[in-house]
Amino acid sequence: MNVAVALFEERNGWNQTYLLSLQSIGAWTAILFIFIIGQLYGKGKIKLRKLILSAGCLYAVGIFLWGQLTNLILFTCAFIVCYIAYPLWGTLGNHSLINNWFPRKKALVTGITTIGFPLGTGLGSIVFTVLNRKLGFSNAYIVLGVAALVICLFGFFTFSEYPEQRGQFPDNDHNMTKEQAKAILEEGQRLSENSPWTIKRLLRTKEVWLLGISNAYLFAIASGCMGTMVPRLLSTGRYSPDQAVVYLMIAAFCACPGSFLCGFIAHKTSPKTGLIFTILSCVLACIMNIIPSTPLLVISLILIGIGTGGSANFIMSMTSEYWGRYNFQKAYPTVLTINQLVGSGGPMLMAVVAAKANWDVSYIVMAVLGVAATIIALPIKKGFVERAEERFAKESFTTAESLI
Repeated sequence: MNVAVALFEERNGWNQTYLLSLQSIGAWTAILFIFIIGQLYGKGKIKLRKLILSAGCLYAVGIFLWGQLTNLILFTCAFIVCYIAYPLWGTLGNHSLINNWFPRKKALVTGITTIGFPLGTGLGSIVFTVLNRKLGFSNAYIVLGVAALVICLFGFFTFSEYPEQRGQFPDNDHNMTKEQAKAILEEGQRLSENSPWTIKRLLRTKEVWLLGISNAYLFAIASGCMGTMVPRLLSTGRYSPDQAVVYLMIAAFCACPGSFLCGFIAHKTSPKTGLIFTILSCVLACIMNIIPSTPLLVISLILIGIGTGGSANFIMSMTSEYWGRYNFQKAYPTVLTINQLVGSGGPMLMAVVAAKANWDVSYIVMAVLGVAATIIALPIKKGFVERAEERFAKESFTTAESLI
């Protein structure tokens, strides 16, 4: 949309401000669907492969229609459908597959797979520009829609929900027979069906909120700093529009190795350690960003890129670390909803603070929030899930005794 917004205005006469505002509307609308669809998935009402297929196909159809629709109301509907389908397909679906296939190596694998987010953003802009020049506006979106559909179908027919269903092993661990792996999976699924983790219990567990909110800071950095970087740099008066775009691309490029770095650190230490390291890197980036020095600005952009790369990692790897392979689908939709609800306010917060004061103040605010996010993350300690489950069991036993 950022690349094509002027073309939409030129072709259809639509207001650019309205088109850009659809991104916020779509993001907030998606949160409701993440919660509803996520809870249905957590309860086993929706199978993961069908969820991924449905969301991927909806996204492909929506992108296809972007270049064909000339009615603004219909386009708005197609746009919001894409924004709803995207996190269900790319975040909930992708992270659930990683949890199921790589329960021990989830942080490292997530660090590799989430390279696709910043890489896709950069390559997508280039590919669209080339297609628009060679094939025309409408045909460019036809090609992108068909490509999305092909990728979705490839994933659907290539992956199963669990590796054991294809005769493979979780984490590619061959220290067991296929029969043993299948028996362990069946026992795990049985335990998952009888999981004590209801929505009410999740919302009453403070670590759920601490996990969702602390990770939301990185989401706010990724959407806020990256989404407002060009106007922020132009406001300094030291950089031209072309230079501002180059600096934006530096940050976006750094998000690719940054994604792997965050996953590697989390894998070698712990997801919580990786989260705190990345948050503090972003705090340092915000401080450097307000100092009038181009070398410090470049370092700041590198650190922001690392934070952007890690923004989709720790929310998944921490949930998997604490709840385990078979309770992940019970907890993750709720944790992700909290994360998206809080983190989506990043661009709005930075823009409002900049309008009321200036961009330097908005970066100071983000640095302070980073310190707060670190403090919020510190009390999260492994073992709280097991202690809560013991408490749930005692509550159930007490209730059963009272009925006798």
